[in-house]
Amino acid sequence: MQPRRRRYVGASAEKESKHFVKIILPSSIHGNQMRIPEEFINRFGDELSTLAAITVPDGRVWKMRLKKRGKHVLFCTQWREFVNYYSLSYGSQLVFRYEGNSNFHVLIFDITSAEICYPCKTSRDTYRKRSKVDDVNLKSGIKQKKEKSDFSVEKHLKSGCRENPSSNSSETAKDAANTLKPKNPSVTSTIKTDRLYVGCKFAGKYLKANVGMMLQNCNGDQWDVSCKCHSTGNRAMVIIRGWRKFVRENDLSDGDPCVLELIKRDPIVLKLTVPS
Repeated sequence: MQPRRRRYVGASAEKESKHFVKIILPSSIHGNQMRIPEEFINRFGDELSTLAAITVPDGRVWKMRLKKRGKHVLFCTQWREFVNYYSLSYGSQLVFRYEGNSNFHVLIFDITSAEICYPCKTSRDTYRKRSKVDDVNLKSGIKQKKEKSDFSVEKHLKSGCRENPSSNSSETAKDAANTLKPKNPSVTSTIKTDRLYVGCKFAGKYLKANVGMMLQNCNGDQWDVSCKCHSTGNRAMVIIRGWRKFVRENDLSDGDPCVLELIKRDPIVLKLTVPS
């Protein structure tokens, strides 16, 4: 029996509930995105555009890009800034009301289920100014000096170790490496739902085929995974066992750039970061 949608008795489809609640989990904070409930998408997905506006009681309107991943739709661009600005933590609750035309209103509750005291306007302005200054300093630093890393994106692309890279994905990978600049040996890659490709230079030096290792997210949680050789005569590898579970539980999206960082060698522990 198919579950029925909840409607007001005798009401039209337009009178269906336009509210949904999201409890903040680690994946919503560290994954740089938040998934909209599937039932809401079933009701109103056809009305949504690629850009949503979220209005908060403090008067702020946040513009966020909507990204579709399979049957799921997620808030993406500016989500991390939204989380940081309102100091969302595990257990925080967001109550959304859909206003139509991709416009939402949201109420924010803390872990005690009490509505938060929203920041004043000046603090947001200071936050934005500081973020812009940091961005300028970061870009300036990259232009002045391109730091050396254990893995060179340019050499990786020229050697053909990357699996069918496109110009867009390579540019994104460069941005990811330049933005994060990890201190440990690292390699860039692109999220695939069924596997994660690891380039030949990094894989040949630090990884072993069919040997268990731990894959860690930004929160320090770890998943048991292992990799295998990508092809005969090629030192590149792909992480397959345990990868789908890692993707699912961290709300990762196909096509997103990521950085793998070797934080422990024995046993092997890799930290995966998706740049915001």
